[in-house]
Amino acid sequence: MRCRSSPELDETFGIADLGEAFRARVESDIPTLFVSGSLDGKTPPARAERARRGFTTSTHVVIENAGHNEILGRPEVHERAVRFLAGEALEDELVTLSPIRFALLEGDDPRVSHPALD
Repeated sequence: MRCRSSPELDETFGIADLGEAFRARVESDIPTLFVSGSLDGKTPPARAERARRGFTTSTHVVIENAGHNEILGRPEVHERAVRFLAGEALEDELVTLSPIRFALLEGDDPRVSHPALD
């Protein structure tokens, strides 16, 4: 597979192009659960939607206010994954988490804590 975002790496690492068949749409009728976070820079919801076009029996759960690394550890995702694996049919769903709070560069915010701020 060629590195589309950094084609200069193809030559450096000797990455061969696997061809159009490799990039062809996957098609399946196997029940599939897609989970993505609205703040996910690696696999955002739009990419999951594009991937699931070929999956006739799929569900997409979007976790609002979650990034790539926060998704799987969330109880909201775990609960839905367990239900899905138990054979329950799930609906597409938007699960909204509290917005992320960022530490201030200056000043003090009693609602935000982090060891680096102590």
